[in-house]
Amino acid sequence: MALTATEASRTASPGRNRLVTVRGYAAPPAEGPPIAPVSERPCAWWALRMRPLRRWLSLGTVPTLPSHAQAAAAFAVVDDGNRVRVEPDQLVCYGRPPSATLREPQPGRFGSGPVLPPVTRRVGRRLPDLGETIQGSYPLRAVEFAEWRLEEGEQVAVTGELGVDPNTGEAVLRGHRPSGLGRATVFGMTPGRDRTDVSDLLRHARRGWLVGGGIALVVLCVLAVGLYPHLGELGSAILGSAGVAS
Repeated sequence: MALTATEASRTASPGRNRLVTVRGYAAPPAEGPPIAPVSERPCAWWALRMRPLRRWLSLGTVPTLPSHAQAAAAFAVVDDGNRVRVEPDQLVCYGRPPSATLREPQPGRFGSGPVLPPVTRRVGRRLPDLGETIQGSYPLRAVEFAEWRLEEGEQVAVTGELGVDPNTGEAVLRGHRPSGLGRATVFGMTPGRDRTDVSDLLRHARRGWLVGGGIALVVLCVLAVGLYPHLGELGSAILGSAGVAS
């Protein structure tokens, strides 16, 4: 179900949480716009992906798994003076290219040689978890950053679970966890002109859950095949350690 922010704010009710897409315009948190860590620009909300590129025998570059961070403060979707607060924990951007990208070359080993490049230093200072990842990845050739910014006044659609804050009575969107999909969460944001809605994001969640389960099954099969020749010895060892005579 797709609603305007006005419709969502008027129909949200305590004890009746439902999965909806809310369309409107982005507004920054009440305490002021957060500053995006790479561009240092104010915005309604930001997300960051960081990927260290490690040195390998000082000859090549080995990419590592990316790390992610995002602004924690709640922003809002508004129209005609009405607003829906968005609590962005686990919020995912769909159909939106990064607002800024940067590949920043790195000096030698962490803490020696020249001072760290400015963005790497700033991100490590503002986001300690990412700073530890950078420090633990040295020696590095470079760090790649991709930043997504939701600009104030930008048209946007957010899909999540619509409820009511019991303390303020304000309409709130949060992540929705469908039954039967384990830890999969439906909580997505797309540009306002994009027609992605609840059903599309449910398919994303189900596909991710199935792919994850398929990978786990393949890993278990590989382990089982590898261990099969040793199962007799393993069983005897377990029985022996348990005090059971063969």
